[in-house]
Amino acid sequence: MAIITVSRQFGSKGDDICEALAKKLGYKLVDRKALRKKIMMLGCPEDMMKKFDGLKPGFFASFSKYKDEYLYYLRTAMIAEASSGNCVVVGRGSFLILKDIENCVSVRILEERKSRAERVAKLYETSEKEAMRVVRKADWHQLGFHSSYFGAKLMDFFLYDLTINTGKSDIDSAVNSIAEYVKTQVTPEKEKIGQNQMDVLALSQNIVNMLIFTYSVEVDNLRAEVDGKNVVLTGVTSYSASVERILSILSLEIPEYTVVSKINVVQDSMRKSF
Repeated sequence: MAIITVSRQFGSKGDDICEALAKKLGYKLVDRKALRKKIMMLGCPEDMMKKFDGLKPGFFASFSKYKDEYLYYLRTAMIAEASSGNCVVVGRGSFLILKDIENCVSVRILEERKSRAERVAKLYETSEKEAMRVVRKADWHQLGFHSSYFGAKLMDFFLYDLTINTGKSDIDSAVNSIAEYVKTQVTPEKEKIGQNQMDVLALSQNIVNMLIFTYSVEVDNLRAEVDGKNVVLTGVTSYSASVERILSILSLEIPEYTVVSKINVVQDSMRKSF
């Protein structure tokens, strides 16, 4: 019961590899289309999806509360889709959202930009110059997306368990390499630990969603980390009353848990929503 997350550069054959890998292993494919469908089912507005999904947010959008809300939807959808294991999760920061899950294997698929542009030009029947522009823009958005939402440097290869250069590997070889790596690395013990970790991750996100969507608390980048019967909250707010309100809410909603707030209270006009 492994979870395989795949981060791939645009034009690198990454989507074809993910599809073939899921088919070979008999795993569920959680690709861009499946995630978007799940996010929309959770109630994410379509205009929010168009503005934030997989994109580097603009300057003003970076300070908008809707950016955080999109991430809450994304995390909820991804956790739900990966909760049963045996899946290949494609892109959207999956390797970061699920990075602490014991039975999760993270893969990065990349290729030199020129060869990706040549492939894109053939696929979309356009000039190599236009294809290069498209590839550069896709790379820019991908780097900005991960930096903005997760504070991560996408090219930090210590974030991945396995890296494959598709300029030197065909689809079948890449699929076989990933499948063999998963087979040797994911043990029954790791599967058991991973399932428990997924349950905790789902509970943590549900607490956040309850506070944000049900009670409309005013905290940016809110996170909850559940450890046994303890819940630690982090985030940023301009109002100390928001923290007091959260603690009051959780004392009623989850009285069996001890809640500790590490939410930063700052006075900053830039924290207002645009």
